[in-house]
Amino acid sequence: MLVLARMARKAVTDAQTTLLYALSMFAQTCAALAAFVGAVGLFKLQLLKGEDARTKHDIRGILGGTVTSRSKVHALPLDQVIEIARANSQDAPHRSTSTSKPLREALAEWDTHPLRRKDATTALLCFEGSNLLVILASLVGFSHLEVLALWRGV
Repeated sequence: MLVLARMARKAVTDAQTTLLYALSMFAQTCAALAAFVGAVGLFKLQLLKGEDARTKHDIRGILGGTVTSRSKVHALPLDQVIEIARANSQDAPHRSTSTSKPLREALAEWDTHPLRRKDATTALLCFEGSNLLVILASLVGFSHLEVLALWRGV
């Protein structure tokens, strides 16, 4: 606002008007893009959280139906449940493959969750950060409009 107030006293040149439009367009476009990508990114993180909960439920369900009682497996901390699942996911003569195979599949999916969540979070933060840098550059450009307009590259 201070820049516009100062410029209101003087006539605005065509170069300054062009810069105002360009900087404004960059800031508005990046703000809209940041909002959209932020919403999509948060939706993706929410989906990953749901998959994580579903996998936990699957592991507890497989163990509760075959290895131990359902009430016991739901009372145990998750670390112990995963430990029991890993121990029972190996094929053994006394163990049914109807238990070990689904446990192996559920544990394989469980093991991918931290990396998938980290990758999604990193991508979201990098993209949002780059959009914020463009918006910041536009705001800095607004405060140095007269100097930028004098530059002959415009």
